[in-house]
Amino acid sequence: MPDRVVDTHMRFWDLATGWYPGMADYARSVATPELASDFGPDDYQQAVGSFPVDKLLHISAALTPRSYLDELRWAVKLADEHHLDMRYIGCVDATMSPAEIVADLNAQQAMTSGFAGIRVVYDFEPDSPAVHTVLSWLTEHDVVFDLVTQPDEMADWIRVLERFPDLTVSLVHTGFPTADNDDAHAEWLEAVQLCARETRASCKVSGLSMTTNTFEPTALRRWIEPAIETFGWDRVMFGSNFPIHRIAGTYQELQAGFDAVIGDATADEQDQFYARNAIEVYGFEP
Repeated sequence: MPDRVVDTHMRFWDLATGWYPGMADYARSVATPELASDFGPDDYQQAVGSFPVDKLLHISAALTPRSYLDELRWAVKLADEHHLDMRYIGCVDATMSPAEIVADLNAQQAMTSGFAGIRVVYDFEPDSPAVHTVLSWLTEHDVVFDLVTQPDEMADWIRVLERFPDLTVSLVHTGFPTADNDDAHAEWLEAVQLCARETRASCKVSGLSMTTNTFEPTALRRWIEPAIETFGWDRVMFGSNFPIHRIAGTYQELQAGFDAVIGDATADEQDQFYARNAIEVYGFEP
């Protein structure tokens, strides 16, 4: 077990807010009814157990229009109340005008000194008008772009990122492999190798249960080992993707799966993977 852990991909949610429409339907579709319940700091700590997570990166998951603003205020308040060492990845509505996007980015940064960057999932194709606005703002303010892309769009995103050489980029969910078969694996590997070669991006080794549907070590190994080999120990970071990853099992099962794959790495390599790289990339205090 590592001595310290930064979880670079997790979130809390309060379903009574209405920020996460469709969660009950999604929970039924993946046969994980517990997803349709609130998930707060106490729930997270119970899930983590003895795994030494001491820093958290909260990822916006709000889906209703501009509710990411209210969600961030709520998450900051929770972290203060529970004395959590937490930083935040926010969001923007990419369909808004450039001025509106910049206003919302400024508003999120003004809410907390822990604002660490932005992730945009919808309406944010590489050639979309909002991309230049968002990436320019992130570069100017020296915060992180959490890149959400699947393998078939990786080359397009790399062409965009070439125009922002000073931007700090973190590839989300191990590059989002699309399926757990040999063809999908080969396409994914080509994409992440291109990303590692052509950019300075780090890679969050997270989200894999959405492909594997299990934390069984053999299933995880075929993705984790190539990701680390491709990016190197100094450019990979651990992320749990909880509570979503409850679709595959418990946090302890997730941790055990990772340990089976990288538990024989040196103490320094594990510290890079579980903590040190994330502290540097996302601006945590050491």
